[in-house]
Amino acid sequence: MRLPRLPAPVGLTCRTQTAFAGLERRERGADGGIGEMENLCAAHAPALATRPPRHIIAQLERPNGLCCDGRLVWVDGGSLVVDGEQVGTLSDSPKRFATLGGRLLIWPDKVVYTPQEGIKPLEAVYTAQGLRFHSGTYAGQAAQGNSITTDGEPFPFQVGDGVTISGCTRQPENNKTAIVREVSEDGRQLRFYEHTFTLPVEEAGEPEEGQTEESQAEAGVREPEAVTLARTVPDLEMLCVHENRVWGAVGDSLWCCKLGDPTNWNVFEGLSTDAFCVQTGTPGPFTGCISFLGYPVFFKEDRVFKIYGSRPANFEVMGSATLGVLAGCGGSLAVAGESLYYLSRSGIVQYNGGTPYPVGGALGRAFRTAWAGSDGMRYYVSLDDGLYVLDTESQLWHREDGVTLVGTGWKDGLYALTGDGQVLLLGTPPVVPEGAVPEGLIGGMAQFNPIHFGQFGGKYPRYLRLRLEVARGAVFTVAVEYDSSGRWERATQTVGQGSGTRTVSIPLRRCDHLRLRLSGSGPWKLWGLEWQVYQEAGAQRN
Repeated sequence: MRLPRLPAPVGLTCRTQTAFAGLERRERGADGGIGEMENLCAAHAPALATRPPRHIIAQLERPNGLCCDGRLVWVDGGSLVVDGEQVGTLSDSPKRFATLGGRLLIWPDKVVYTPQEGIKPLEAVYTAQGLRFHSGTYAGQAAQGNSITTDGEPFPFQVGDGVTISGCTRQPENNKTAIVREVSEDGRQLRFYEHTFTLPVEEAGEPEEGQTEESQAEAGVREPEAVTLARTVPDLEMLCVHENRVWGAVGDSLWCCKLGDPTNWNVFEGLSTDAFCVQTGTPGPFTGCISFLGYPVFFKEDRVFKIYGSRPANFEVMGSATLGVLAGCGGSLAVAGESLYYLSRSGIVQYNGGTPYPVGGALGRAFRTAWAGSDGMRYYVSLDDGLYVLDTESQLWHREDGVTLVGTGWKDGLYALTGDGQVLLLGTPPVVPEGAVPEGLIGGMAQFNPIHFGQFGGKYPRYLRLRLEVARGAVFTVAVEYDSSGRWERATQTVGQGSGTRTVSIPLRRCDHLRLRLSGSGPWKLWGLEWQVYQEAGAQRN
């Protein structure tokens, strides 16, 4: 038995929207989602609102990097600037930073900056002819084959340094890496463990008249050619600090420095304070690293590696095949809302220590470049076509504008360095430094995806009502595109009076579907939309 169809209601019905779900570029997104936007934010979600104005801190000529370590640091060309004051000169190239115990470390220059000593190199190299390898003393006792003495300038090394020796021709076995145990008071003699160096009797010859074998051993072997002693630092392509060590990667190799000592990377004695180096044996170079959830975490494009352990003897590198950081996008790593976010081959992903999962589908595009920062709860990421913000509390994406970031850091606010050299303070910082210049009035734009009033006809819009709050003097415009015509028609324009919310009513033409574009020359908030829809007699409900 077939029941009769109930008659469809005829006349006006209302459809209200009071929650706006941020950017949504996917075709399968909700009807009426926002497909394009400019200068909007989630600060008043679920309402739609323009972002707060940024503050301009400085303008650089050649932006080469920015970081914050309790101080605001940037590099303009070759000038290192700390809290607004130039403190030294570096090479004119993009920089990577890390901070260890108040020391600012800068790659690829491989230097360290402290207010007390200024800029000093992490590496030390000493080259001289006629270096003498001989027996000497250690801890006040005679020791065989343990000393190097120079007749020239003092050695630039200190106790505990791992030095690599090269250039020995009379005794090639002495080309090695060894640990300095003592340095003479005048700095011209380095002492190592006994039998570190080979001193064969046949090389020394017969004892001279009045010379004993012991004194001959003390005379040792003098190298006629130039010999180089070097304390080297790897050319790290990325770096982070974890548990009082600097960690980094070069190609397929993972490194960490000696405990608390960023000048020593070649000390391997079996002690808990040693440096560490290992190759993973997996294809491709590393693309990013960060200290997260109590581990140094390294990334390749298709792998994530966590390093377990508390000392080199029990360090263990555990890798898993999963979405890693896209090549060239190590700067996209940032922690927001207790989760790690970064750009992978599949877009922006969220990582909590297990399997990363995509969260950037609403952006609707593939991206190849990224740099990010965080204010704690919001993930700011500069992608190919502009700056996007993920609010981790509401999980909404918003696009700000076309600015490109090349550096970020937190110091009582999220600072960012743009590709055109501006140092900006983003968001709503708790402290604005003296002399910062606000942007002024910021207008925003929201362009909605197509809004359908009936899948099979019989319904069409009559009126649109908007609940608005527009800043005094700002001009707010509503434009409509009917039935995918490609023509945007201005429906209304209103000037803000600064007197709280107001309601604007707009008559609409009959159509199957439409798109809506809202824009303003100054700050505005949209609290709700109400569509008045007319349904014809006999129209199918949907």
